[in-house]
Amino acid sequence: MNRTMGLKRRLALLLIFSLLSTGPTPRAFAQIVPLRAASVNALASAKTGFSLLNNPAALGAANPLGAAINTAPVGLGLPVAGLSPVITANPSVLPAAALPKANVDGLKKLKGAAATFDKDQDKSGGTRTQQALQELYGERPATADTVSAPAMEQKGLLLSKQAPLTKTPVLGVDTSAMDLSVRPQDDFFRYASGTWLKNFKMPADKSRFGTFNDLAEKSEFAVKAIIEKMSSVQQTEGSAGQQIADLYKSFMNTAAIEAKGLKPVALSLARIAGIQTKEDLVGAFARALREGIGSPVALNVDLDRKNTAAYIPTLSQSGLGLPNRDYYFNEDESSAKIRAKYVEYLTTLFTLAGDDKAPEKAASVFALEKSLAQHQWTGVDNRDPDKTYNKLGVGELNALAPGFNWTNFLRKSKVRAKQAQVIVGQPSYFQGFVKVLEEQSLATWKLYLKTRSLDAASSYLTDAFVQAAFEYGGRTLNGQPKIEPRWKRGVSLVNDSVGELIGQAYVKDNYPETSKAKMAVLIENLRAAYAERIQGLDWMGEETKKKALDKLGKFTPKIGYPDKWRDYSKLSVRPGDLLGNARRSNRHEYDRMLAKLGKPIDRGEWQMTPQTVNAYYNSGMNEIV
Repeated sequence: MNRTMGLKRRLALLLIFSLLSTGPTPRAFAQIVPLRAASVNALASAKTGFSLLNNPAALGAANPLGAAINTAPVGLGLPVAGLSPVITANPSVLPAAALPKANVDGLKKLKGAAATFDKDQDKSGGTRTQQALQELYGERPATADTVSAPAMEQKGLLLSKQAPLTKTPVLGVDTSAMDLSVRPQDDFFRYASGTWLKNFKMPADKSRFGTFNDLAEKSEFAVKAIIEKMSSVQQTEGSAGQQIADLYKSFMNTAAIEAKGLKPVALSLARIAGIQTKEDLVGAFARALREGIGSPVALNVDLDRKNTAAYIPTLSQSGLGLPNRDYYFNEDESSAKIRAKYVEYLTTLFTLAGDDKAPEKAASVFALEKSLAQHQWTGVDNRDPDKTYNKLGVGELNALAPGFNWTNFLRKSKVRAKQAQVIVGQPSYFQGFVKVLEEQSLATWKLYLKTRSLDAASSYLTDAFVQAAFEYGGRTLNGQPKIEPRWKRGVSLVNDSVGELIGQAYVKDNYPETSKAKMAVLIENLRAAYAERIQGLDWMGEETKKKALDKLGKFTPKIGYPDKWRDYSKLSVRPGDLLGNARRSNRHEYDRMLAKLGKPIDRGEWQMTPQTVNAYYNSGMNEIV
């Protein structure tokens, strides 16, 4: 048999082992034999059989991947509890009866896969892999070239003769979710999850549910426990505990929120009412950016895609109350209903704010937004990285879209004065925006700003505003029957506002250094696997392979949590000032973003918190997080 199998097959068998092995609880992990990546290679060897060679010195000589990959344990393996007693009683045979039934069933399936593998690898029809498995489980006598149990222990298959597990191990795959009446080749999704789909009842506060949602809920409960613990004791002013506890308390104090009514937004509405000219809109749009309020132009600071050693401001289309431009123009029945519900929501905002003629005002705002939408780019165009990369000097931007003082807008947006260039995402939209600015009356623009301000504040105002926002955004757009419990929304506010602050406490309670270290090892194994795959590609030229391997070697993995935490010491969180806390948090994050300009690239920055259930690839940084 060929001892050097292809990486794809090696990983496939490794995956089979992983899926069919018992799932250890965290406390029992030390009692699990950690089969290594080398195990699959050794398993296919006609001479070594099941000598899995945990010994790094022996490993380097026996396995072509070398010790660099194979010295790292993978969470596979068999319980020591099932093996140790048998070794003592009969060193040459390991009866299947001594092992947990889950393992026996799993290994029977594995033998089928091993037989197929042997037939593919050994054209003479040899089945040494299958024989090794049979010998290991006492289903055939051990042959001369099969490693006996004591030898297996000596070579590293068995780590030690530990005491039996206190809990019965369980299969690492939840078979209760499967629908075995469905053939996998007909519908693998229902084969794997059919019973779960039949029995699962969607929570009323969800419009979708899956593994990510389940993990996210567990994270929410963990964060809630941390917040409540911090909230139960007196915290020092300005400390992380004070910021977290007072932010959460300000959200949960519904009696105080109801008593305040519209007072939290009074200053914002007064500023809008005080706008005298269209030139004043420049400052109003800039202020909206800093406070997290919708505006016709969005501003972000990110890597320059064609010069990733520098940050640059990016201006892009924005300002719609519907999800995107197509919602304003689609003629299907569903889109028409959503538009009607949106106008109804705008009407409610004006009504709750005490305005007369609320329906007419809502219609005016909708018409303004539709005019903006006519000039906005489609999703297809926005996904074109070349079309959306338009580097302009500030003077060129003023020439592209005259009629709006872009120099003043950037200054009021706190973009540093010496910033010479910006990226303009959709040039034709900026020209169209200026036309809409000219065509629409100042009074209509003020109504637009009022709805954007009320909409942004709705989650932090009275229950009437909260329910109106949910009816449109939750029920209409997302199909969510019921609003989430208030404590969940409070946890989301904490995560969004001081995510890495609460994240530090979350990591301390839920993510030990050892877990991060294990994941780092796993990633390096994957990197080595990718390198081997690239080197073996027959369709890729040598020069391309060289560049691919160079990129692979340079990509940065980020696991669990950042090495350096964000600083929130300048963020003021005040008891009982919910909307003020939210607005100050937005300004704090906005200022942090702008502070990047002119500085070296921060390659340690994370775009999500440790408690967030997600992952992303940042192409500009060549990082996987």
